[in-house]
Amino acid sequence: MMNETDPFNNHNFLTSNRVTKVTVDARSLLYKEITIRGIGHYVKNLLHAIAKTHPEIKLTLDVEEGTNISQLQQEFTEPNIDFSFYGPAYPLDAELFFVPDPMSIMPNYRSPFSITRNIKISCIFYDFNPLVYHKYFEMWNVIQQNDYMTRLEEIKRIKPQILAISESTKKGCIEILNYNQDNIEVIMAGLNESHLLQEHTDFEINEVLKRFNIKQPFFLTVGSCELHKNFGFSITSIISLLTDYYNRQIKDIPYLVVVGDDKDPYKMAYKELLYSKGVNNFIFTGYLSQKDLGCLYTKATALLFPSSSEGFGLPVLEAMANKCAVITTRNGALPEVAGDAGVYVNVDDVDAMKAAMLKLMYDENYRHNLIDIGYKRSMNFSWEKTAEKTVQAWNKLISLEK
Repeated sequence: MMNETDPFNNHNFLTSNRVTKVTVDARSLLYKEITIRGIGHYVKNLLHAIAKTHPEIKLTLDVEEGTNISQLQQEFTEPNIDFSFYGPAYPLDAELFFVPDPMSIMPNYRSPFSITRNIKISCIFYDFNPLVYHKYFEMWNVIQQNDYMTRLEEIKRIKPQILAISESTKKGCIEILNYNQDNIEVIMAGLNESHLLQEHTDFEINEVLKRFNIKQPFFLTVGSCELHKNFGFSITSIISLLTDYYNRQIKDIPYLVVVGDDKDPYKMAYKELLYSKGVNNFIFTGYLSQKDLGCLYTKATALLFPSSSEGFGLPVLEAMANKCAVITTRNGALPEVAGDAGVYVNVDDVDAMKAAMLKLMYDENYRHNLIDIGYKRSMNFSWEKTAEKTVQAWNKLISLEK
């Protein structure tokens, strides 16, 4: 049995100093490629929560000189958030420099550790996928590869405080970076208010199902289809079930509804292949509003999330909060998020995946029990808790002797 205690209650920080001025490296929030992904969601929600729950802390969002900040100004309107520009010689009027995306390799992204000196630094670390999946690393150009490896060396040399988004990420910091565990705090993500369970009318639900021609039973996959997400494994499992249907071994055609960026190159390739083969029980919706996605969670048999590695796994948390069962793996941080609510499979075991899907399709008591466990567990995650743990970690850092 997984530990069902509150995943946020891992540390107690006793400090005498309290941070009041924090400069935030906000450059990543100017890139759409970042803001639509998990990192962007984490950073934006965390900053909003800190500004709301700690009005005594002044957050200065920092970008390069000459940058258009209208996007940031529209996003962050809290009275204790302002904006600044840094130049070649850059003194900070703050007690702490917060780097929420230290490993960014966006074009012309100057290392955050070269921006300033003589100030304590706290940064978030998400995962080690580029090192675990060499194909990702090999897809980058030489400049990006060098930037990434140089950044890792800078972290080992400068030794900033690391806020790991899961115990799994902390383990990676210790094993891969040989980092001192005393300089790592585990602070998990919260649950967006927009992702909380909302009551949807039958009319609203049926309108979404009709719009995309979705039939039941159907499974969901949400987010990108990058290599480590093992989308091909989900496809293989669904097609195998479809074969069982044609062989009269099961009574229903299982559908897979794929939600997320329809320009995702992996997704486009799979979509083209499936349609060329005449396989029509896959539905690609593109991005959906939170309301429409909530309607699908309500009616889905389960979310399929068989990832090989996750620093966290936000779709798992969102599914549980919307009373949707989850089939996932024990890789990375996924057991930390799903707990006893997850149905766990190995990514190389199609038979186990099929068995899990069939169990959820035809055993309503089993499915509803998992839904209840998952919903209760999801209520332990909030951005207010994430913000509080972050501020406590900052207070601990500035209390340390230089």
